[in-house]
Amino acid sequence: MIKAPRVYFLNLFLILFATFLIYTLVFNANLIENDHFICTEVKQFENRIFNNDRTYSFPKSCDQDYYYQGFINPRSIIETNHPYQTRPLYISSVFVISKILDIFLNIDEIPLTQISAIINHALILLTSIVLIKKALGIEESSIKKEILLILLLLNPIMKWGIFLPSNQTNSFLVISLLFYISKKSQSINFLLTSFILGLLILIYRPFALCFVILTFYIIREKQSIFSKLQKLIKNLILFLMPWYLYQSLIRFLGYTPYDDLANTWGQFRW
Repeated sequence: MIKAPRVYFLNLFLILFATFLIYTLVFNANLIENDHFICTEVKQFENRIFNNDRTYSFPKSCDQDYYYQGFINPRSIIETNHPYQTRPLYISSVFVISKILDIFLNIDEIPLTQISAIINHALILLTSIVLIKKALGIEESSIKKEILLILLLLNPIMKWGIFLPSNQTNSFLVISLLFYISKKSQSINFLLTSFILGLLILIYRPFALCFVILTFYIIREKQSIFSKLQKLIKNLILFLMPWYLYQSLIRFLGYTPYDDLANTWGQFRW
């Protein structure tokens, strides 16, 4: 049996290994059919990797340029009407990973960003695994069970989404977090969870659904209406605080907040 946290390092290794294996089978050996159809095409990239010019295949989505602009220069999402200005922590996380990798890897900016985005997705999947295990009370596991879990996670959305810069993996993380909250509603710290969810909506706004579920469990508690109302207000303030501070930062820097997801797609507007 393998004990945590070693098991989580094993999970991360298996995710990265499975990602490398899928990339090899799909884009190099062509043994698995490439199912990228909508808004994505597989292109040939030629870049310097370890002092050698190399050509390799990699999928490019129709919104990749916007994401990569932010990954390379996070400040650009504030300085312009960037479509992903509402996802600063997601954009910045890839930027931080790329800066760390840049210390050790001698490669061009584009492959560095591609690798950083893959690692970021792998960490998101790892977080999903941790939440599911904690929700189920699984503290120990075996290698066979870990391999099976990784294979179950590699459904088509994960399998192709891990190579793209967008938010498919965060969608799965939302589901994992909803499951965790429903299982641990009696023991979680509501105030801390509300603040964390407030940070998470700066990664992917559907995390707000988790706060709705959290609110439901607060209302279900056996307390007076006044006590519940006080608790709801405190949690709502903590949940909205990161968003308010981010919007305030944009205005402090002399820019106007821009919400393309709401303006163009009507997200969270009914």
